[in-house]
Amino acid sequence: PGNFGWPYFVADNKGYPDRNFATDAVGPLPDPLAPINDSPHNSGSRELPPARVPLFWYPYGKSPEFPPLGEGSRSSMAGPFYHRAGQWPLTQVSFPDYYENKWLIYDWARSWIKVVTFDERDEPVQIEDFWPAMPLSKPIDLKFGPDGALYVLEYGNDYFLDNPDARLVRIEYAAGNRPPLPRIVADATAGAVPFTTRLRATGSQDLDPGDSLRYEWSVGGERIGTDSILEWTFREAGEHMVRLAATDRQGASAEATLRLLAGNEPPRVELATTANRSFYFQPAFSWPYEVRISDAEDERGPGIDPARARVRYTYVTQPRLLADLRGGAATLPVGSLRYLEGAQLIETGDCYSCHNLETENVGPSYVAVAQRYLPEPATVSRLAGKIIEGGNGVWGERLMSAHPQVTPAAAELMVRYILSLRDEERLPLRGQLKLSADAESAGGFVIATQYRDRGAPGAEPLTGESLTILRPPKLEAEYAADELERAYVPAGGAHRAFRQVNFRPGGRMTLRGLDLRGIRTLVLSVHAFSEGEIALYLGAASGTPVATRAVAADPEWGSWKLVTFSLPASAEWTDLHLVWTGEDGRVTDDMGHHRPADVGWLDWLEFKR
Repeated sequence: PGNFGWPYFVADNKGYPDRNFATDAVGPLPDPLAPINDSPHNSGSRELPPARVPLFWYPYGKSPEFPPLGEGSRSSMAGPFYHRAGQWPLTQVSFPDYYENKWLIYDWARSWIKVVTFDERDEPVQIEDFWPAMPLSKPIDLKFGPDGALYVLEYGNDYFLDNPDARLVRIEYAAGNRPPLPRIVADATAGAVPFTTRLRATGSQDLDPGDSLRYEWSVGGERIGTDSILEWTFREAGEHMVRLAATDRQGASAEATLRLLAGNEPPRVELATTANRSFYFQPAFSWPYEVRISDAEDERGPGIDPARARVRYTYVTQPRLLADLRGGAATLPVGSLRYLEGAQLIETGDCYSCHNLETENVGPSYVAVAQRYLPEPATVSRLAGKIIEGGNGVWGERLMSAHPQVTPAAAELMVRYILSLRDEERLPLRGQLKLSADAESAGGFVIATQYRDRGAPGAEPLTGESLTILRPPKLEAEYAADELERAYVPAGGAHRAFRQVNFRPGGRMTLRGLDLRGIRTLVLSVHAFSEGEIALYLGAASGTPVATRAVAADPEWGSWKLVTFSLPASAEWTDLHLVWTGEDGRVTDDMGHHRPADVGWLDWLEFKR
């Protein structure tokens, strides 16, 4: 306990100046050694104890004193210390001795939990992540129970609403046998009744070596099967929750659920074109397209409604974002694709702590902002400045937090995306896209098509989508790889010096879903550390390769050689695999120990017609 300064001081005794509310004049800063409470409403002491500096303090931007605490909106919370004493004697879920006398702190706005270690003088000496992989949605209370487990109460993303992500989580430490990690995969998650789908538990895991799992499937509390793969038919329209319980040989169990929708077959959307569907080969060209839509329920009724379809496209400068869109790690925004990068900045920042797309939260909805402002350059610049500096008064008394860590260029991208929500971007279902890009650019074009059907009796409307990504024919290896086996991108490789893919002996790199029509040559830029061979496979990475090329060891560090493959004229839509074999050329360190080394590196690939 003590006087830690508020409301006269913040952080390490940074003072708030006295303000005369009658004249709006700002006075001197208070003295942290002798603060005075001269409020006319004060009924206690006028002379206050000296203000104490807190253990930790941090601004909206990066903290120079405590960098592990991150950046963005902030709402610091003091959690419990961990003590084994007082817990049930026979509990099996207590945290390990490592956490004894350590302090858990958390931030409601930033959605993290940290662990603080103290030395023998009770001075904090370390701040570390508690469980960075755990999904958190605004933790609002932490408690250790008498069983030794940690209980986390999550508020959910939105202020003062019935949040679907609000929950109470119990975290156990499994010192011996760990519970299973069940996972449900369905061949289809929606369909017309009778709706038949195949459910698979084969992606479930048990982290203990040699353990095995048994399964139990249920729907609506009714047991429907015990096999790892189950085919089931739903005959009633509506929502159905499938539950999978996985139990290991020690009796530890866990559950997973999946929401399935019966009664409405999802629309099928195809973007057809006579041009290549994977690459663009000219700085400027026309790309012909036609959107083909089929929907069983709509076609039996009033027919396909073109007004319910949407075609959008944009150019994306970031190859990392293109790779994430291809792999499903990133999703398309609701608004204009022209400002896709601004939407990604909003998604990965803390903006949704105070804003929603269509409903009011602490701040106005983004749609409301778009309806108030026109996307004029001066307005974009002014609103971008408000994101960085904060403000209030436009949408009532509520404050908007400052975001000094956001650059003006990034803030303008965010504003342009928000203001684009006032207009729905719709292109015709058939036409020519005028695509233009810098010949040296590593970015690409994103073309998205959607159709939202009318639903069906007892079943909600569903949206079918098609996503086409056109990349330049020359791809950096670290962004081109859709799958790696015994190969890897070096730490920081996507952003710093080592931008490449490193292969261990027998390593494989896969590029999924390539349109190779009209492409006759593949060129690789490689550096080999030992003599070996690179094999090219199409379709599956087995059987007879399409071609192989011998690679000689290169003693010059940092030199790159070109390896060329001829592609068959019959190659069309397929997967492409590169497999690099050879000796690992083990490296000997200064202590005489041997460690495995890479057989070689791949810098870039180029597809040529």
